[in-house]
Amino acid sequence: MAQVTKILREMAIESNSYFNYPDFRTRLSALRLDQAQTPFLYQRLDLLDSYLDLTQPMTGDYFVDGGVTILDLSCPFVDSSTACTLFRIAMDLFLYAYPSRAKMIVADEAHKYMTDTPAARELTDTFLNIIRQQRHLGVRTLISTQEPTIFPRLLDLCSITIIHRFTSPEWYKAIRNHVPIENKEGGSNKEKILDGLYDIASL
Repeated sequence: MAQVTKILREMAIESNSYFNYPDFRTRLSALRLDQAQTPFLYQRLDLLDSYLDLTQPMTGDYFVDGGVTILDLSCPFVDSSTACTLFRIAMDLFLYAYPSRAKMIVADEAHKYMTDTPAARELTDTFLNIIRQQRHLGVRTLISTQEPTIFPRLLDLCSITIIHRFTSPEWYKAIRNHVPIENKEGGSNKEKILDGLYDIASL
């Protein structure tokens, strides 16, 4: 792994343009790697190849100005950890394409992949960093989910929270410390706080 990291570092120093994946594979083939390690390495590379279109020229124009790019990660062969990793890569590419233009990131059905895994926690951290720097990056973030209990840290940074068909007391208990909901009279005891749930459910 140290030799692979060395190649990546050398390529980053030598080139100021986009990452040249074919060149990386060529340099990797020239290494004398331990035979016990190569099967695992090439298994990962084969998985990476399956997500790349190597027949097209290597350019950075992945996104169309003024257009919509849909990243469909609903493949049954893609687990939640892989989906989170691919989503992070796509967001990084998107943020640095046309950096001076307004952008919007929409994560739909976020509960399907933002689970309690290391990759999901890294994706949550990525969202947190983007939201904190939204003015600097010129980007707005919209997250849609049917399970609001899985990432309460994101709720703390939400400037607008839309709650629709919210009837679960467990969900209410999970988010009441993150979303300001009070009784119409300004009360804060348990019974009055629960009135907030009924107010929301009746919307």
